[in-house]
Amino acid sequence: MKIENLRFSNSQMKFARIRNFHMFLRRLTPEFVTTRYPDAAYGTPYELYDEEIATDILDKSKKVIKWIESQIKLLKNG
Repeated sequence: MKIENLRFSNSQMKFARIRNFHMFLRRLTPEFVTTRYPDAAYGTPYELYDEEIATDILDKSKKVIKWIESQIKLLKNG
């Protein structure tokens, strides 16, 4: 396999990861409003979320934060 193909494949993977993060963050925004402003929800947060939903959101949020931290480190190191 040529190095050029590896670079292209690597950039495709980065784009897919960013796209997945973007999709997750778009889904997360209403969740923020619901938990921050319970009056805006169609129920109280404890009724809307179970352990599975909370764990999924937490796990994905941690991945996004880890990626953002890596990007900041890259920018600092040039």
